[in-house]
Amino acid sequence: LAAEYSSAATYGTDTAPESRFNFAAKYRVADGLDVIAFNRGGDTTGLTLSFFANPHSPPSPPDYGNVAPLIEPRSEKGRDSIEWASDETEVTSLLAGTIEALNDQSIELIHFAATGRKLRVGVTALDPSSVTRLTGRTVRVLSRVSPASVTTFEITTYLGGLPTKTFIVPREQVVALADQPLRGLQSLELISLNDAMPDADDWNWSLPTKGGFSWNLTPAISIPFDTTGGLDPVLGIYATGRYDWSATTYFSGTLSYLIAGNKTISAPPAEPTPRSDSGSYDRDSISLDRLYGAFSRKVSKTSYAGLTFGLLERGYRGISAETLWMPDGKSWAIGAELTYAQKRDYEDPFGSLDFEAVTGFLSVYWDTSYKGLSAQVDVGQYLAGDLGATLALSRSFPNGWAVSAFTTITEDNRREALK
Repeated sequence: LAAEYSSAATYGTDTAPESRFNFAAKYRVADGLDVIAFNRGGDTTGLTLSFFANPHSPPSPPDYGNVAPLIEPRSEKGRDSIEWASDETEVTSLLAGTIEALNDQSIELIHFAATGRKLRVGVTALDPSSVTRLTGRTVRVLSRVSPASVTTFEITTYLGGLPTKTFIVPREQVVALADQPLRGLQSLELISLNDAMPDADDWNWSLPTKGGFSWNLTPAISIPFDTTGGLDPVLGIYATGRYDWSATTYFSGTLSYLIAGNKTISAPPAEPTPRSDSGSYDRDSISLDRLYGAFSRKVSKTSYAGLTFGLLERGYRGISAETLWMPDGKSWAIGAELTYAQKRDYEDPFGSLDFEAVTGFLSVYWDTSYKGLSAQVDVGQYLAGDLGATLALSRSFPNGWAVSAFTTITEDNRREALK
């Protein structure tokens, strides 16, 4: 509870308040949310919701599943017995045990194949940020469920429905390092790393394709500014729905609503312009920002390709194709993107204006491995037909926060600056 006597005769207006006393009450609903009720000057009453968080501290502990199981040494008994691999009942029992043990570690089994000497699995994790943790816990699980005759684990990791890397693990040598203080580094020297190819048909079992609808509701704060120093912070809420047709094909749409900020709609220009007419789109009602389909595919050991079509963003619809090259063991990747875009109507979300453009970019992506910091450089042709480059920096925090900033210079920017 708070009470205050103010010596100010007015509060920024020509009219004196009814009282010099101000009162407030604050209640902390939960960690990160305060509710404040106040009365100012006897004639102004309000309610404030205050949200706050520390980007370094998740609001709740991350879910890493159960405690990692201990590595189990390979049994001396049954090392030469491989008959189980041709027994359907034995293989089915091994599959069921593997699925259950991996699920306990928040790991999902996607593919499975077994021979007398090798166990092959395809896995994905609820936390895709840690490939090391994913493979390490998978090795621990396989060491406990595999028959003694198995000498090699082959683990293929998946992200977004696409295979990324395959780790070939010599079982006995890696298990022998379980109690060594430097087992992590020593294990890396024993494990072979290969680029995973698109799925073949030689799996004994594959997880049925998970289709269906999902959705999420996300708040976002944007603080656009320009070289004149003007700031126009806005708070919006975004509702996104997604229907997964397959592991690599989906359809998605996003509705947005401006909760706080400048909702003034500017008059449309005489002719559509690439970006400066964004204020002409309705900001005072629910907007259909995106409605598109996307398809992705791994086309070689180190290359990925994707196709996106539909309402790509608030101002444009079209079709975009992208390819990405990720060399093995590198922290960087190179991408190329080509897009045909058509200007969307200011009022009709499915209408179009007499403006179209082709853009193309060559991009370099770099994961610095320093505190979640990553960088991206795009060089190419923009919507207005001018050439230029964009530098973007972003940082991801353990609690799911992400902060990013970018700057762009083009031929038109440079000419204007030289004037």
